[in-house]
Amino acid sequence: MAVWDAPAVNPSTSVPDGYEVRTARQPDLPGIEALLDAFDLADLGEPGFNAVVVAADWRRPRFDPSKDAFVAVAFDGTVAAYGEAFDEDRPHEEIDMFGRVHPGHRGRGLGAALLGRLEARASEHLPLAPAGWLMIHGNVVGTDVAGHRLLEAGGFVPVRHFWHMEVTLEESGPPLDPPDGVEARAFVAGQDEHRAFDLLQEAFREHWGFNPDAPFEEWLAFAKDVDEFDPELWWFSVVDGLDAGLVTSRRMGDRGWIGDLGVLPGHRGRGIGGFLLRVAFEQLRRRGFRRVGLNVDAENATGATGLYERTGMRVRRQWDVYEKIVDLPNRVPPGPPPSYTEGPS
Repeated sequence: MAVWDAPAVNPSTSVPDGYEVRTARQPDLPGIEALLDAFDLADLGEPGFNAVVVAADWRRPRFDPSKDAFVAVAFDGTVAAYGEAFDEDRPHEEIDMFGRVHPGHRGRGLGAALLGRLEARASEHLPLAPAGWLMIHGNVVGTDVAGHRLLEAGGFVPVRHFWHMEVTLEESGPPLDPPDGVEARAFVAGQDEHRAFDLLQEAFREHWGFNPDAPFEEWLAFAKDVDEFDPELWWFSVVDGLDAGLVTSRRMGDRGWIGDLGVLPGHRGRGIGGFLLRVAFEQLRRRGFRRVGLNVDAENATGATGLYERTGMRVRRQWDVYEKIVDLPNRVPPGPPPSYTEGPS
């Protein structure tokens, strides 16, 4: 279920005394990273890898920090809140937003002011929306009670839950022998990029949020951008000489990270996913990593969560996706747009 004809801009846009809300600038990055680390420290007991993620976000295609990133700055120069509204997968059709308020600055109305700016930015895409409607997604950490209430008050409804999972490699078990008839093949840079993209597009076709029109160039730029791209951490599974699955991993701050793990539909149920995951763990172990993480849709239809749990991974954090759909006035024909959401109504 999604809200239809909801207001495009949250009315609570007033800025609390003692703060300025504006678009972000390059010199704000250290303060943004410090804010996000403080949020994670309060929520998880340790800072995350925010410097890597934010820097990568700012390099995304079609992302312009001077338009898409916002900060609330206290008069002493502290970055007290940060948010993004980025046109990610479907140009001028789907906008993803997230925001964080520093633990020391909560309860002052900064979240509402930030959400107002983010929705205002999202609404600027509406006149360019190809079908005359815009899907806005808001992402909030599961423990952020105030963030949930803020989105719900603004007309957003929950549609999906995701998990961040982690494992220490000592707990993940030894590498598995490949299933019968399955071999592992290393990715060859300059040769296998299109094969990897095509395989992942087919493997994730039925997944929530899949974009069949995703541009290869944008996927490749992002896949190689988040921290250091290492082609030796990408591995195919091969059956009868043909690619059947792919795992991509990389360094993410101080830990290893699984980017994608996809197995083609006709090859599922043979243990290929678990085998590829163990291959990735072993490669990351050889590079000195002891912790490995990934993100997964909690409602993944292929049973990925169970696979990760069987290799020792455990849920570290939940975050929830909220949705609002806004419409151009007097759009013809009327009625709700096609939506890929299948989450709880």
